[in-house]
Amino acid sequence: MQILQTGLQHHKAGNLPAAEQHYQQALKMQPDHPDANHLMGTLAHQAGRNDLALPYLNKAIAAHPQNANFHNIKGLVLKNLGENDAAEVAYKEAIRIDPKFAAAHNGLGLLYKDAEKLDEALQSTQKAIELQSNFLEAYNNLGNIYEAQGALDKAIETYEKTLSLNADFVPARYNYARALQQKGDDLRALEIYQGILKEQPDFPEALSNYGLVLRGLKRSSDAIAPLQRAAELQPQSEEHYYNLGLALMDIGHNAEAIECFEGATTIQPEYPHAHNDHGNALLAMGRASDAIPHFQKALEYAPNSSGMHNNLGGALVRSGRLQEAQSSFERALELKPDFAEAHNNLGNLHQELGEFEQAHSCFERALVADPLYLEAHSNMLFALNYDPDKSGEEIFTHYRAYEERFARPLYAMQKPHTNNADPNRRIKIGYVAPTFYKHAVSFFLLPLFDLANHDEFEIYAYANLSKADHFTEQYRDASDHFILTKGMSDEELAERIRADEIDILVDIAGHANDSRLGVFARKPAPVSLHWLDFGYTTGLSSIDYYLGDPVVTPEGQDHLFGEKEVWRIDGPSFVYRPAEGMGEVGPLPALEKGYITFGTLSRSVRINEKTVKAWAEILKRVPNSKLRADSRNFADPVMCDRLAARFAKHGIERDRLIMGFNSPPWDVLRDMDIALDCFPHNSGTTLYEHLYMGNPVVTLYGRASVGTLGGTIVSGAGFGEWVAKSEEEYVDIATNLASDLDTLSQTRETMREKFKASELMNERLFVDRFENAFRQMWQRWCEKA
Repeated sequence: MQILQTGLQHHKAGNLPAAEQHYQQALKMQPDHPDANHLMGTLAHQAGRNDLALPYLNKAIAAHPQNANFHNIKGLVLKNLGENDAAEVAYKEAIRIDPKFAAAHNGLGLLYKDAEKLDEALQSTQKAIELQSNFLEAYNNLGNIYEAQGALDKAIETYEKTLSLNADFVPARYNYARALQQKGDDLRALEIYQGILKEQPDFPEALSNYGLVLRGLKRSSDAIAPLQRAAELQPQSEEHYYNLGLALMDIGHNAEAIECFEGATTIQPEYPHAHNDHGNALLAMGRASDAIPHFQKALEYAPNSSGMHNNLGGALVRSGRLQEAQSSFERALELKPDFAEAHNNLGNLHQELGEFEQAHSCFERALVADPLYLEAHSNMLFALNYDPDKSGEEIFTHYRAYEERFARPLYAMQKPHTNNADPNRRIKIGYVAPTFYKHAVSFFLLPLFDLANHDEFEIYAYANLSKADHFTEQYRDASDHFILTKGMSDEELAERIRADEIDILVDIAGHANDSRLGVFARKPAPVSLHWLDFGYTTGLSSIDYYLGDPVVTPEGQDHLFGEKEVWRIDGPSFVYRPAEGMGEVGPLPALEKGYITFGTLSRSVRINEKTVKAWAEILKRVPNSKLRADSRNFADPVMCDRLAARFAKHGIERDRLIMGFNSPPWDVLRDMDIALDCFPHNSGTTLYEHLYMGNPVVTLYGRASVGTLGGTIVSGAGFGEWVAKSEEEYVDIATNLASDLDTLSQTRETMREKFKASELMNERLFVDRFENAFRQMWQRWCEKA
């Protein structure tokens, strides 16, 4: 029939409307014509209208039941309609009619693969290739089957065979890249995806996987554009929104990430990973309580996910719900006994409970499960610092072990420095920190930025931020250069610092979360030092100086620091800028109440048995006195019960304890008469707050530097008489302060002004001393260069 031949020519040329017109005319002339019905069915299938295709194909088969190709096309249509059993019958009928029909064997293989009948799929697809040795689609499908079996090497080999037949066959190129990606060969996969996207820039699956490869290569900033484009092209794909959210989280854009996760769960409400990472984004923003319901929702759909139980535990810890958190971590470990992160988190929880031996065991188990788990070792160091039964020498051995395991292997990456060795030129100072936002660090660090001498120093801030606020803008405004480093690897950041020609690099974080000690191990700047957060040594000999002062880092304890040298400035190595809205000092509460209120804002981790014993003795010696413990831990009734039980062992009834959590704590401070510092690990920022609010602080001076911090603060503020050298003296000082309310009241009235007049609040003097240390460090390097 000529009209049918003309339609077929249009069909082959891609002019589908013209082809349909001719096929319809042929069917008007002969409604049961098998070829016209077959071609109309094929055309409808190609247009995505499989529901319309099926009646035409049934007519074609009715007219010519022994045509194998008609049955084969019917099988493909039925498969696309989800009628897999009927599709299997159609393919098998095509094979019965023509046992050598390779396309039908291949179609049957695809059907079996989708049904996860992989052995049958393999057999059918291999038969198709046996019958047609250059069958590209069958080779490609065979690779897919091997992938589904987890045989990546075989899959890769099969895709390579396919591409040897036709190097431009895009489906095989895409699958080859995907298999390489699964194998971990991200660089080769990246190159192939780039080639595909150059030819087909709107290939959504390739865009998505390209973005995932970029994330795997720590190039999350570059991943956002392709992932966003994939989501635009397929707006009903929850996976695209989810993957885009992960990339945004990587670079600290958590609010935008949350929008993506919400988009994913709008499309697919039962999407546990999107609910889970919604919680993770909130957690990164410091919104632990808000994160909890999202982790709980994730667990509704994935109750046996060890990772999600672990994440829920982390949010519960940060919300002060430690007992519930412990159950979550233990459940995670039931599901996955070698789960390093859950062991680490359980260790942190035991640390908060003051159970240091259990904490240490958990960190050790984390490191057995993952010997390169840097965070677990850092957390072990934290726990050791709090342990009242460990000596400084014993603790320091673990810092040395940290250096050997994590830092020393990186020392080989250090390169010579070519900085201009002019001792008098303007120096480039780089500060590396994750806390350029409203954080306790800011009350000490901001003065160095605000009062920097920009004629002498060019200020770089390398900000590993997960969130930002108005403090971030203050840092940004006070910097010459503000560089966001979230998403950069340590190696990339080290190269950036080297390219910026930084002269002196300052580590602010130490072993705190999101620190960058891996950068300092590579020594990208000629001079480096650690100061401020964490409160003790990094343990790294690649860092030149630990910056302290004669009180916080006393002579004779330098052997407890891993840095090359302890550099002591002349005066306190800290300066304090009060928070906004603290208000005025109130009258002495005891004058109205008739009894002394001792107080602490410390976390429970610092309140060990030695501290409890000393505090209990003070309460015994000061009749009717009470102790107020106010911190996030004591928002949890279980933690309050635990603390009360510990005091009960020393004969102190619960009614003498006031426990809870208030933020901000300014009114709580006004309700206290005398502050009691913890030991052997002193408090930090809260001691400044006590002094500023008129509360005398009793502290015990011990080992550097977490145990000397209280002495540094209290003596630096001008109140050295409150610094004890023994536990007995500590109790005596507190008791004596409480014995004379008139004197205590007068002290309270004058404390703030005395504190403000001290070196601890003289920002200009502090910054001058700090910058003078910078200049001296630089001159020393220039002399040796």
